[in-house]
Amino acid sequence: MTEQRKELLRLVNRYSAMTKQSQRDVWATIYNLLGRNQGITLRTYQKRKRETLLDVAERVGVLPLLNQTISQMIASASVVGARAKY
Repeated sequence: MTEQRKELLRLVNRYSAMTKQSQRDVWATIYNLLGRNQGITLRTYQKRKRETLLDVAERVGVLPLLNQTISQMIASASVVGARAKY
C-alpha cells in the first residue's frame, strides 16, 4: 500500500469519527464530489477483477485529488464544529 493511499485512509477514518458517518458514506461523498468538482467519475472506468473504486483511483492517478477532497471536507467540518462550540 502506498503512503499516499495510507494517508487517504487515515483522513477518511478521521472524518468518519469527526462526523459520526460510516466510512462507506464518507467514501460515497468523496467519489460524488470528485465527479461534481473535477468531472472524474470513477464508476465509468472499467474495473479489473476484484478491483475497488479506490484501486481504480490509484490506477488512473487521482489519489491526490481524493486527498484534496477529504482534506477540504475535514477543514469544513472543523469550522462547523468550532462554531457549534460557541
